[in-house]
Amino acid sequence: ETDPHRILCTSRDCGVAFATAIMHVMEGVLDLKPAMIFAQELRTFHAYRQTLNSTHFSLRPSADLQDLDEYIEYRRNEVNIA
Repeated sequence: ETDPHRILCTSRDCGVAFATAIMHVMEGVLDLKPAMIFAQELRTFHAYRQTLNSTHFSLRPSADLQDLDEYIEYRRNEVNIA
């Protein structure tokens, strides 16, 4: 039989291990270089979504932005994330 207490403890241990690992990644402890810059990743995503002819969500995050280039510039210059 499966011991529910043991499953609970194992699940908690896994959650703690994951939280510890992701904290190191988010803080840059592993000193990993991104595989691509944000603009490249976003362009790749847009190209992929267009090949699917997906229409269930807008590729523009706001109606105020005319296109992908304007969004990338906004992220780079206004909110300084890209």
